[in-house]
Parts: sequence; C-alpha cells; structure tokens
Amino acid sequence: MMNELKYTHVMQLPPGRSGSTALHSWYDEMLRLKEVLEQQLETVITEDDLRNAIRLKNRERKATLNFFEIGRLKPSPLSGYEISTIMDANSFIFDTEEKIAILEERTAQLKQDYQENFAGKPSPPRILITGCPSGGVRDKIIRQIEELGADVVAFENCSGPRAQKDLVAEDQDPYLALAEKYLRINCSVMSPNPERIEALAEMLDEYSVDGVIEIILQACHTFAIESYRVRKFVTEEKKLPYLALETDYSQTDTGQINTRISAFLEIIDQ
Repeated sequence: MMNELKYTHVMQLPPGRSGSTALHSWYDEMLRLKEVLEQQLETVITEDDLRNAIRLKNRERKATLNFFEIGRLKPSPLSGYEISTIMDANSFIFDTEEKIAILEERTAQLKQDYQENFAGKPSPPRILITGCPSGGVRDKIIRQIEELGADVVAFENCSGPRAQKDLVAEDQDPYLALAEKYLRINCSVMSPNPERIEALAEMLDEYSVDGVIEIILQACHTFAIESYRVRKFVTEEKKLPYLALETDYSQTDTGQINTRISAFLEIIDQ
C-alpha cells in the first residue's frame, strides 16, 4: 500500500538470529539494499564510502551511549523526559557531525552539573523503562512518573541505547559487518531473544534501578508476548517492583495511568 504512494523497499528478516543461514540471508539483504539504493538514488556506493559511513555512525553510537549513561549517576542530573526529548529531537538532525557535537556538548555539561550540584545528594526512586518506544507516550507516562517524584534513569527499549551498545566492525567486509551488527540487536521481532533479558539484567545493576515500568503499545504484539518473560525475570529473579502499562497514543487513559503509577511508586517507597 505504501508503494502506491512512494517506492518502498522491504528488507526480509531471516527466520531467526543464530546460525550461518540467518547471517547469510541477512547479508544477502544488505547487498540487495545496496543495489536498490544505487538504482533509486542514481549513485554508486563504494566500499570506501561505506567504511567511512560506518566509522562516522560508530562515533555517533558512542556519543549517544555516553549521553544515555549519564543516567547511571546517582542522583541523575537530568530527567528521563529530557533524555527522551533530546533523542527524539536529534533524530531530525541529518548532519551526523552536528548531532555528535550536540550530544558530546550536552554530556559534558551534565557531568559538570553533577559534580557541582548533585554529587552526594539523595536519589529519588530510580525507574527503568522497558518495552515499546516511549516517544509517543512521553507526556502521559515519562512526565507523570517524574512529576510524582521518581527519576526515569534508563531506557531498555527501542528508544534507548539498545541499538547503540554494539558497534559495527570496521576491519572486515562492511556488508557482513552490518549484517552481524543488526542481527545482534535484542529486538522482540526476532525469536528466540534471550539476549534482551541479559541486557536488561546488566542495566538494572548498572543504573541502580528501584523499579521497572514496561510500556506495551496496543498492536505491538511481539513486546506484549515478551512482557511475560520480563515480568517473571524482574519480579522473581531480581526481586524488583514491576508495572506493565498497555496503552496507545490517545489521552483517554491518562487518569488511569496516573493512578497506577502513583500506587506503583508507593510500593517502592515502602
């Protein structure tokens, strides 16, 4: 249907993440994408150009990850609302060098601000957001959490550092390196997906998390299914409070969500 409006190229995901078959399939998709881009954009993509682009994007990944990791500081010198807003705004900056500069400058400012104004002070309850992308529900969930007295310090979701933690190898076939990197992302569309739980466990410890809130957007069925495993891991293995919020982009359930978040934070405070 989209193709009726504008040419649309669909990359076909392999049936799984492990094994040579999956990697070869995704590698072939990378090569097919390269051919389509060359045809549609009337250009030639050389390996040197691609290697330069990989190095540039790796720098962006490092800058993004360093910015997210400010949330590890206790207490955090910035709100989860600001983290989410800055990352959304940066997605509309198409000059990668400019994007890197903005992130590096803001990260340096926040580290200085922490030393001058936050170090040694008590920390509010620290919340990790997991599940679906949170940008579309930022005001009715992220803002509400922080207005009720907690800090959103970490995002283990599509809006967080999940895709940034793993760099693309710069010393091998660039198409193979891209295929390997993007198969390693812990996305719920791939099954099995045990690496997501492993990454979640690391973040819970690294960010000193007091509670987990999972955002499940209606019709995002893969995350809805994985929420069972997330809940079980968080509550039974990590012994942390967990709240699942199933919602959409409308404002009709704002009051209900506010009530549930309030009760959840009271549990943490006990």
